[in-house]
Amino acid sequence: MATGGNTWTGASTDRLLTTVGAYSVAETAQTGYTATFSADCSGTIAVGETKTCTVTNNDLAAGELAHLVINKTVVNDSGGTLTAAD
Repeated sequence: MATGGNTWTGASTDRLLTTVGAYSVAETAQTGYTATFSADCSGTIAVGETKTCTVTNNDLAAGELAHLVINKTVVNDSGGTLTAAD
């Protein structure tokens, strides 16, 4: 989404958004992909100036995906009877 409320969805190439002053481009993160933005995806733009923002979405290899490991420990040193499964 470009600041100023300009938005678009789906495949987009050569989209022209008219704005003057500060701007930035962002998109919703997609699971399994890393997004990178070119230098012209944020900054300032003046009347008559043209800038090109390129957003690259690169799929991650299985080993690059984030993993969260949760280890649950139950201490029954005061008469408790619960297990980690509880």
